[in-house]
Amino acid sequence: MLYSADDAIRNQARKKRELMILFLGTLPLFILVVAGFAVRLRWLACAALFLMLSWMIFMYDMRVGPLQKYGHFLSEIQEGLSHDTRGVLVRIGESPVFTEGVYFREIILNIYKDRGEDGERRFLLDCGKEMPDFKVDDYVVIHSHGVYILGISPLETDNAQA
Repeated sequence: MLYSADDAIRNQARKKRELMILFLGTLPLFILVVAGFAVRLRWLACAALFLMLSWMIFMYDMRVGPLQKYGHFLSEIQEGLSHDTRGVLVRIGESPVFTEGVYFREIILNIYKDRGEDGERRFLLDCGKEMPDFKVDDYVVIHSHGVYILGISPLETDNAQA
């Protein structure tokens, strides 16, 4: 299995750390906003408020938001049904695919013996996880939750049902 409970714990710790950075960066700008209002310097209050909101939006979109989406992804794959698919690896994507706030590597598996195009199944492997040592034309079993890969293991060619 590629995922464990430690992944969710590590993601939660990273998210807390990023939220702390967001808060610590916002605090001095907030103090400037309050000081601008207190001494009635409109330009200082407006500039500090603009910088504070820009900082908050930037940090959330670039640092906190992706961790939050990854946390949703981790909780989603821990629940629900999963299944095994046997077949031949047809293609392993080179460039990452961005889906639901997470970067994945695309893996195409063919489940038919004649390798017809209608037998191809698309699966997504988390880019943060190590790519298993498989090559195109290897027989594998993909344990997945929907299209998200939870584990990949070799399939003996003697027992291959693909």
